[in-house]
Amino acid sequence: MKNFILFFALFSQVFAFNRAPNGPWDKFNLAPADRTVRAASIKSYQGIIQGADNLLHSNTAEAVLQPHSSLTLDFGKEVGGQISFRFGQGSGGLWLAYTESPLFIGNTSDLSVGGPFVDGSFQVSSTGGALYTTPLNNQRGGFRYMTIVVGSSTVKISNLTLYHTWMPHWKELNAYSGYFYSSDNLLNRIWYSGAYTVQLCSIDRLHGRAFPFPKQDGWINDGVVGEESPILVDAPKRDRTAWIGDLGISLHTSFVSTDLLASRNSLNSVLNRQHKDTGMYNYCGPPWSIGPISDTYHAWSLVASGTYFQLSNDTEWAKKYWPNIVKGMNFMLKGVDGTGLFFVTHDADWLRPNTHGRHLGANCLFYRSLTLLSKVAVAVGDNANAKRYLNQAKIVKKAVNQILWSEKDEMFTDNDNTTVTPQDGNSMAIIYGLADQARSDSISKNLRKRWNKFGPVSAEWPGVISPFISGFEVMAHFASGNAQNGLDLIRLHWGYLLNSPNTTQSTFVEGLLTDGSFGYMNPPFLSQSHGWSTGPTPSLSYYVVGLQVEEAAGTVWGLSPSIGDLSSAEGGFSTLLGFYSASWKWNSASKRFDCTYSTPSATTGNLYLNGLFKSVLVNNKPANFVRHDGRTMVYGMPGGKNTIIAQL
Repeated sequence: MKNFILFFALFSQVFAFNRAPNGPWDKFNLAPADRTVRAASIKSYQGIIQGADNLLHSNTAEAVLQPHSSLTLDFGKEVGGQISFRFGQGSGGLWLAYTESPLFIGNTSDLSVGGPFVDGSFQVSSTGGALYTTPLNNQRGGFRYMTIVVGSSTVKISNLTLYHTWMPHWKELNAYSGYFYSSDNLLNRIWYSGAYTVQLCSIDRLHGRAFPFPKQDGWINDGVVGEESPILVDAPKRDRTAWIGDLGISLHTSFVSTDLLASRNSLNSVLNRQHKDTGMYNYCGPPWSIGPISDTYHAWSLVASGTYFQLSNDTEWAKKYWPNIVKGMNFMLKGVDGTGLFFVTHDADWLRPNTHGRHLGANCLFYRSLTLLSKVAVAVGDNANAKRYLNQAKIVKKAVNQILWSEKDEMFTDNDNTTVTPQDGNSMAIIYGLADQARSDSISKNLRKRWNKFGPVSAEWPGVISPFISGFEVMAHFASGNAQNGLDLIRLHWGYLLNSPNTTQSTFVEGLLTDGSFGYMNPPFLSQSHGWSTGPTPSLSYYVVGLQVEEAAGTVWGLSPSIGDLSSAEGGFSTLLGFYSASWKWNSASKRFDCTYSTPSATTGNLYLNGLFKSVLVNNKPANFVRHDGRTMVYGMPGGKNTIIAQL
């Protein structure tokens, strides 16, 4: 059962980063120290059962379930993998039913197969005293609760354990390469829950969701989802497939907490299936490979390519895929009309409707891909396209601001034929640098007005709250300098997701309705552990601690701490150059900011402080600083271990 780990451990050495230091933040880490775990407690039972607690503690003592009984085990958090146990002599067979949410505890599982079929329960025949382990193809990728269902025979079992199969290349699941800790424990919990969510989404390439979908009840996880393991998929329960738009969040979550290997392999699974006639990429990876039906997800493939290179400086990968990427970018360039904007004709997106035409979100992604890939072009020696992409980026930025800005609403419109002012495009316009400071402030203010007690109400998809798009909104508030809005939104929305009695209380759900219910899609089918919903994790690292990669795996870095109502924060992440960390404290009475940071000595960086500070000391010496748009900047900060003292 464990042998398949060995190959991936060898393969992942290319991405072997530094281990984060130990500290008080470790208590928030949800990843287990060992891949093999036991259930945490008994959730409920029906009928007559003796020795149920033996399944929580003992290797040998049996639990005896009398005919027509059932026993629900609670693993305490979202888990996933293979169940093992030993049948007692003379025992009958049983059925196993799984669910992520307690709403669907019962004798049948929640849903992952889709269509008219149901998952039902998994039948296990008695092995007469031998150890039984569920086959890898029938593993349950994501669940918190497992119900053992007994038919007409008495069942005796012992030594029930779960073997976690996710993140197969990682030797110690709780050995993160990044960390976060602040004066707010709710934020600490949320950061680690996001990291854990994305870990569960990193799977062996041979065990995605089956395709074509079996025309029968029951689940099969034997779909091949890429060429190399591990693959970062959307979710552990379903779809267990690489959806490229999800990487807009989950790639960053992986980077600040573990590594980029699964993200790279997920990206490659889409790039490798480029349509040679058009240069378009599919909507998702194999085995589904739906598409090409989405211009925005095509653009996300380009953004993910540029992001991966920025964070990794993987020049060998860049040279290999550059002709592919240029062809993909040519598709976008051909789609630009006389206004200077890209015109969307392939309308599929993150399930939201109405993306046709001069769509704001698509053009924000187009702009982002142009700016990122211009740097990749330089790295591979393609100076002509580097210049071309930067020139086109200027045209797109100008056109977005001239054509799509609404003075009346003080926000960008979804396209030039609507008054809808979307959450997705407006957030991206700030993050990716299309909006100036004044417009960014207006957008941040107006986005906040849309919050209800569960989170941000979507303008582009009425009736829905999207944790995916709300993750971009969080980043937008921080990037605009409105730190309190960002912190308040994380606490409001992800605090609700983490503490709701109807979630796993450990991972983040795919979506919800504006009344806080989970009817975003058929509730049993809804994923309760979705990588795209983890936006606060990279946001807290990039914007609260403030560490960001600006160039080539951190050869140039940024430090842009967001204080809000916090008194302290610290954290770090790894690149192939080494470990980057920062720790700051804020004295609200004296208005003094103290920070210690450490980066590889050969690197340089830039400091960005929100507020017009009177003085900045670096290593106790006055620093030259610039104040602009409500910020104080110090350029050319030294690498190594250094201190900052700033007085507001």
